Amino acid sequence: MNISSIVIRTDPQYLQDVINSLKTMESCEIYQYDEQGRIIVVLEANGISEEMDILKKIQNTKYVASADMMFSYSEEELAKAKDELGQQVDVVPQVLLDENIRAEDINYPGHVKDI
Repeated sequence: MNISSIVIRTDPQYLQDVINSLKTMESCEIYQYDEQGRIIVVLEANGISEEMDILKKIQNTKYVASADMMFSYSEEELAKAKDELGQQVDVVPQVLLDENIRAEDINYPGHVKDI
């Protein structure tokens, strides 16, 4: 499942028209809007393809000046990252676990993997 936030801009005179259009879309929830024509929408989709289809539908809605994705969360990406992290044998470098080494003697090259 993917969860995304989309920021939509419309002319204030068309705000209610755009809101009414968004209310008819499945998987689309209006989170917040203001009288300046800014709308924040949260959407749920079964995958990236569906997520993009909904975004395009919003972008093509009458009176929508712009609709841009600001945040996206994908369970698939999270699962993949967890699998990759789980495969790492030495998550914490041994030099950081050695009680005989003083912290000020450790040379940090910019990434823990390189210690």
